[in-house]
Amino acid sequence: MISFRSRIALLFASAQVLTACNTPHSAPATAPSASAPTSASATTRASAAATAPAPSTSGPAARQLLLSDADNGKTLLINNADTVVLNLNGNITTGYSWALAGITGSAIESLGDPTYTRELSGNVGSGGVFIAKFRVAKVGESQITLQYARPWEKSAPARTFTVTLVVDKLP
Repeated sequence: MISFRSRIALLFASAQVLTACNTPHSAPATAPSASAPTSASATTRASAAATAPAPSTSGPAARQLLLSDADNGKTLLINNADTVVLNLNGNITTGYSWALAGITGSAIESLGDPTYTRELSGNVGSGGVFIAKFRVAKVGESQITLQYARPWEKSAPARTFTVTLVVDKLP
């Protein structure tokens, strides 16, 4: 089950995408299909409810697959997605931040460093969401790893997030 904070983060990210697209909230959106790989490994199905149209300057609307803390450790098969948006809970006021530790494989490419959006509560020291974006480059498999740490500390990260994405079909 997705935590309340994760749900709020997903809703907020979806609202940002819709605003950026200038898409009316009543417009129907078709979600890219996502299904489980046929291997016997621990795999899951990416929720079609966690997809949203992405901003696009030309051609048909790009498609995003939205992932959260709940997807840590999973292997997901993605079809017809242009980008993957990862929303991870964190609190930058503690000095911790999410940073990309690495991407193996060539199916996915990073679109830059994670950005941070604070919660709308307005409370000093309240947490927020780190948003990392990735481009689906080609059919294949990639593993994305991010670490939640204080950049100046040499100790092990407080948390690690890893997801394996199997790109079955490009849009």
